[in-house]
Amino acid sequence: MARPSRTTTRATGARALVCVVVLARVVAARGAVGDGGRNGTRARDDFGVGADAPDDTWALVVDASRYWFNYRHGANALSVYRTVKRMGVPDSRVVLMLADDHACDARNARHGRIYGDDRGHVELYGNDVEVDYRGSEVTPEALVRVLTNRHPRGTPRSKKLLPGPRSNVLMYITGHGGDGFIKFQDQSELRDEEIADALAQMHAKGRYNEMLFLADTCQASTLAKAIRSPRILALSSSALGENSYSHFADPEIGVHVIDRFTYYMLEFFEKLKPESSETMGELLATLTKEKLMSTAVLDEKTFTHRDARSVKLSEFFGAVSRTRVLRGSFNWFVGAKSASPSIERVARAKETTFERVDIKDLGFVVV
Repeated sequence: MARPSRTTTRATGARALVCVVVLARVVAARGAVGDGGRNGTRARDDFGVGADAPDDTWALVVDASRYWFNYRHGANALSVYRTVKRMGVPDSRVVLMLADDHACDARNARHGRIYGDDRGHVELYGNDVEVDYRGSEVTPEALVRVLTNRHPRGTPRSKKLLPGPRSNVLMYITGHGGDGFIKFQDQSELRDEEIADALAQMHAKGRYNEMLFLADTCQASTLAKAIRSPRILALSSSALGENSYSHFADPEIGVHVIDRFTYYMLEFFEKLKPESSETMGELLATLTKEKLMSTAVLDEKTFTHRDARSVKLSEFFGAVSRTRVLRGSFNWFVGAKSASPSIERVARAKETTFERVDIKDLGFVVV
C-alpha cells in the first residue's frame, strides 16, 4: 500500500491543528464566562453578552385545579407553557404540572384539544405537549420538591427543575385561591409562607439568578407577600380582596376557556419573537383594570438591584442561542524538520470560504 505523501501529511496535520486551536478558543471563552458566574460578576463575552444576561432560562408551570369546570385553569397553564416554548425554552428546561387532563375528558366536544380563545384559533394542546406531573401527582409537596430539588430516589430527570446560579427562573401558578393560599385539587392548600420558604431554599442553594413569579388566582398578590429572597419579581392577577375573573364562555363545551389575566398576557406575547425587547412595564401597561376586572400587581420589594419595569420579558420567557459568524480564511504552515513545529499564520480577509474535510483525516475514530 502506498504511503501518504509529505504534503498530504502536512495538510492533515494543519487541519487537525486548526480544529484544536478553534476548540481551545471556545473552551477558554466558556471557561471565562463560568468563572464570572462563580465570582458573582460577568465580563462581556465575544458575543457582546452583558452582566444581566442569564446563562439559561427554566420554567415551572403549575395548574393546581382538577375537575371539568376548571377547564380554564388548564388552558391558563398551557398558554404559558406554549409561550415559553415558542420563545425558545426547550422542554428539557420546562416542568409542566397539570392537575387534570381536560383534553381527554369525555365532556370535551373537541376531544384531545384545548383552546385559549373564543374563536378556536389558539390550540394549546398539540402533539408536542410533555406533561411532567399529571393528576394526583400534582400536590403542594411535589411543587416544593421541584423548587428545592429534594426528590425521592429514582425520580427521573424530566421531573426535576435544575437551574444554576446564573439561570433565570419563571414560575407560573394558577387555580383557586384566597388570602395567602392556593388550593390543590380542592383537597389541600399551599400557603404563601411555604412558597416563600421554598424560594429561600432555592436562593441558599444557588438555584436562580433572577426569578419571575406569576400567579393567576383570586387575591393572587397575597401569594407573594411573604417572599423575602432577593432578586424575585412577582406579577399577580389580583390584589388583596379581589377576585380573578374568567373569559369567554364556550357554549359548545359549556365552560369558560381561559382567565382574563392569562388571556391578555398571552395576547401580548403572541406578537413577540424570541429576540423581542419588550419590557415588563410594557406588559403591565396592557393589563388594565378594564380588561381584567381586577388589579394586576407588580411586587418588586426584593427586586431592588435594577429597574423592574425595564426588565426584558425575553429574559424569563425566552432563550435565544447566540451564534457568531467568522469571516475570512487562514493558512497554517507546520515546520516539517523542527522537533517542536513552529506555526506561521497567514490571514486572508476576503469572502467566507468553506472546505469539506473528512473527519477521519483529522485523526478521529468513527465508530
